[in-house]
Amino acid sequence: MLPKEFTYPRFEANQVLQSKHLNDLFEYLDEQNRLTRTNLIGIGIVCGLDVIPVGTTQVRITRGAGVTSEGYLITYGETNGQLTDKTFARFREFALPPDGTPYPAFYSDPATQTYFPLWELVEDTPAGSQALTANFLSGNGNPSNGKVVVLYVDLDEEKLKNCSPNSCDDKGNEVKVAFRALLLRRQDADIMLTRAAALAGGTSVNLPNLEAQFADMRMRRFDVPATTLSSTTQVIEAYRDILTKDFIENILKKNWTDAFSLLSGVLTGISNGFLAWNPPYGADGKITLPEPFQYQYYYDPLSDLMQAYDELKREAGELLAVCCPNEALFPRHLFLGFATENTAQVMSQYRHYFLPSPALGNAKGKVATVRALVQKALRMLDRYGVPALSSLEKGNEIRITPSHLGRGRLSSKAIPYYFDIVGGNPNLLDLWNPERTRFGKANQ
Repeated sequence: MLPKEFTYPRFEANQVLQSKHLNDLFEYLDEQNRLTRTNLIGIGIVCGLDVIPVGTTQVRITRGAGVTSEGYLITYGETNGQLTDKTFARFREFALPPDGTPYPAFYSDPATQTYFPLWELVEDTPAGSQALTANFLSGNGNPSNGKVVVLYVDLDEEKLKNCSPNSCDDKGNEVKVAFRALLLRRQDADIMLTRAAALAGGTSVNLPNLEAQFADMRMRRFDVPATTLSSTTQVIEAYRDILTKDFIENILKKNWTDAFSLLSGVLTGISNGFLAWNPPYGADGKITLPEPFQYQYYYDPLSDLMQAYDELKREAGELLAVCCPNEALFPRHLFLGFATENTAQVMSQYRHYFLPSPALGNAKGKVATVRALVQKALRMLDRYGVPALSSLEKGNEIRITPSHLGRGRLSSKAIPYYFDIVGGNPNLLDLWNPERTRFGKANQ
């Protein structure tokens, strides 16, 4: 969110005070409050505001709070001075008044300023309301018409110019702020999300964390399930069946390249070395190496690169911080999720998860860690060497370094001997465990 108010009035003695002066002061202070929320705290759902279906004909919204991209603070669930969950069994059509504050985010056609169809969830039985039905909430058999729950900040300006018996002084206007629970068709929510995605930071507005955008990656284990390997050739071919061009190019390299694109904002100055990596493929589309013993030592580094990717995925998952988010992302509304899904149990693309400011959660430290993990993978790629045959001959020293097995972080394991730990700048030793390096303990 960017500031628009750069001046405010300073009052002097004997000054003629006009409405403009007071309104200018209010607008400046109001904007400063909203800027503090969006730019220094964050935007999206902070807590609660889960959608929980009650049977098939009722919708519950849990009490909670959130901040829109224009900095409006929504605290929802107030009833008689207490915050409680609200359960709705009825709805009515909702239309923004033509003479009220317009809301372009709900425009179905910006040119004609017509709005999407909207319905309001209501308590009790107000006039014009009707009972919710399973067909209505699910879209009457059409998934595109399934309903998404939206909280809307309604700014209703009312003129206070009525004369009283004693005075006909102009009483000005009053703006009533109401938080309305609305229903929106899924197809219309898709249009709104597409518009938001075209804005800076718009692709992250419906992600619980950045990890959700990383593809999963798995590598086949050698000879699982077990087969009869009765010759050296069969052992080698079992490795080569894993080390295929299809796997390396379309899974390993592609996922690392996608990670570079996803993290491009924090990887300034780091080039994607995976693009220039040319493994030795044979005519059959599998890795072909000069010596049979080398295949096991090619399998292991690729497995290490997979583990490095998983570690990066976990660390980058908490890097979803937005600096000065675009105010047009969801200016006065919050998507809560499908009316027919329990958002406390499932992730929803129709929910505005919280996007913190970089000021929260040590974002600067996480950026340094992510950069180090990416550089580690690149150093693993260019500082790998198959051991020489002479080093495996009888009589040579064999050194065994204790390590951890299993699914732990790669950084907590010993550095494999087939990596050169001192070459490059920074070298692999300093990059292997960013946390230890930060405390001057890289060699421990």
